Amino acid sequence: MDRLLAIGLDTVERHATRLHDLLLDAVEDRGWQPFRNRADPTAASHIVSLGRRGRLSAETMTGLRRAKIVCSTRGDRLRVSLAPYNNEDDIGALAGALS
Repeated sequence: MDRLLAIGLDTVERHATRLHDLLLDAVEDRGWQPFRNRADPTAASHIVSLGRRGRLSAETMTGLRRAKIVCSTRGDRLRVSLAPYNNEDDIGALAGALS
């Protein structure tokens, strides 16, 4: 908690929002859609729920695990938690694994 407060909550929020937007830009053209529209004021920037037509396949989760990408599922959707230590490389790796 002390580290987050030292960084500043506004800084953490801006970072999460930037990564959130990078992630959506990278995966939407691959058929992945967020549960909440990015302009939705109730959407949390640090939690992204992604789905695509059909169900989330076991193959997708297996591929993510092989790439050492830690995500979880909620129903038929992929749940991505963006943390202050994540960066653009992490988003690129996730987007690549979701192609």
